[in-house]
Amino acid sequence: MLGPNYVGTGCFFNRRAFFGGPSTIVPLEIPELGPDSIVDKSIQIQSQPVLKLAHKVAGCNYEYKTKWGYELSEPSFILYVFLFLGAYGQDLIEFLIEEGTVQKWWNDQRMWVIRGLSAFGYGCLEFFLKCLGISTYGFGLTSKVIDDEQSKRYGQGMFEFGASSNIFVPLITAAIINLVSFLMGFLQVLKGSKMEGLFLQMFLASFVVLNALPIYEAMVLRNDKGRIPFKTTATSTCLALALYGLVSLPLRNRN
Repeated sequence: MLGPNYVGTGCFFNRRAFFGGPSTIVPLEIPELGPDSIVDKSIQIQSQPVLKLAHKVAGCNYEYKTKWGYELSEPSFILYVFLFLGAYGQDLIEFLIEEGTVQKWWNDQRMWVIRGLSAFGYGCLEFFLKCLGISTYGFGLTSKVIDDEQSKRYGQGMFEFGASSNIFVPLITAAIINLVSFLMGFLQVLKGSKMEGLFLQMFLASFVVLNALPIYEAMVLRNDKGRIPFKTTATSTCLALALYGLVSLPLRNRN
């Protein structure tokens, strides 16, 4: 938002202030909905003029006769791409200024995803269970001893998934679902489907897949002690299949 910060209770802003406002005030189509309009009569729910104005306010006609939702090739979409790439670019520059490397920066971005789907999720769940008076798992001590092999992997920027814990199940499940979604979308493109309808879905799925590359590597390729245990992989795969079944059943019934 433009302008100085303002904090207070019971304050009101003109909508123009949140977007910088136009250089000149644009006349409103309905003067009664203007920010300077004064209500000089009581509001009655059964009044037809009031109901008509309420429908105008609650309507979504701003996307009428646009390609929004049909073709995510709209010129305004470039703005969101610029903001997304600009935020990541600024973070990368600040990381490099502090004598970091691109690999460490990328691992730091991945850690946000990992924490969000593992520690943060379980932390929120435990908090709500405690609020409901339901007992939760106690704090468990784990070994903090680092051997030479683990220290070497850490120096190479490799992630450690060796502990057999359910905390990785949501993370691995999300990685599997996004990988399958990306591959299915890619197959539809090869079959001749329009890329415009799949671009945003494939972009989001590919973004998650890139962040989850260490997870796929730890599931299939790695043989060291830092790989994901087979039990955790099997549990996550079964959960992903169950979620796919729950989502696909209503779609099949609709068709």
